[in-house]
Amino acid sequence: MTAASSAARAVLALVLWAACQLAWAVGEAGTVERLLGTVSAQAGNGSLRILSQGSRFFPGEIILTETDSAANLRFADGAKLALRANSRLVVERYDYSFLKPEEDNIAMRLLKGGMRTVTGLAGKRSPASYKNQTLVATVGIRGTDYALLMCAEADGACTQLQLPARFKSNDGTTPPGLYLSVFEGAINAANNAGNKDFASGKHGYVRDIDTLPVEIGDEPGLSTEFLGFHGIFNLSNPWDANPEACLVK
Repeated sequence: MTAASSAARAVLALVLWAACQLAWAVGEAGTVERLLGTVSAQAGNGSLRILSQGSRFFPGEIILTETDSAANLRFADGAKLALRANSRLVVERYDYSFLKPEEDNIAMRLLKGGMRTVTGLAGKRSPASYKNQTLVATVGIRGTDYALLMCAEADGACTQLQLPARFKSNDGTTPPGLYLSVFEGAINAANNAGNKDFASGKHGYVRDIDTLPVEIGDEPGLSTEFLGFHGIFNLSNPWDANPEACLVK
């Protein structure tokens, strides 16, 4: 392939990407790219709607996955997010315009369960505009692929985590709190006790909002629990498709 043809392909890809970005509906946060089981969106007034492949979701909605359910979400800026079973994610704010990077402002809140996400254009060009809050810490990014899992007391979903003995309770159970892994880029976890950076290949734990985040050594198993990343339910990665394809439905 000649340099000229490579450059032409690059320009075409950029034009198609821009067209895709401009095609998103005003006020829309993203679409459901793939799901299993029962996934729904709850509006601020309490109304609930069942989501399907291609469904749109909006700022202010809570995305809910039930038992044995999972979802792949794609946001308007190209960000990808996999939500595991029994999870609750609020898209609190989603201000994004392909042509107006100065207006980027993205805020999410993981209320329950787990997620893994890959940063989109907004997160790459305006990392300070992005935050993901949990009950025990607020996560900021620096061009990132990372995973979070929020564990409650006696949470059966967290029993399979692979943790060093010093992080387990006296009875050998998984202690409640936030577990995190960074696979690319970096994140910062901050709470009332301070903040800590986690670079690519690092993993951490936050016990509560008044305890400083700490590293936990080896990967606790967050990389294998999410639809679309490493074959959960024996599915292939649905994000391996042509990146030039416009996913707006």
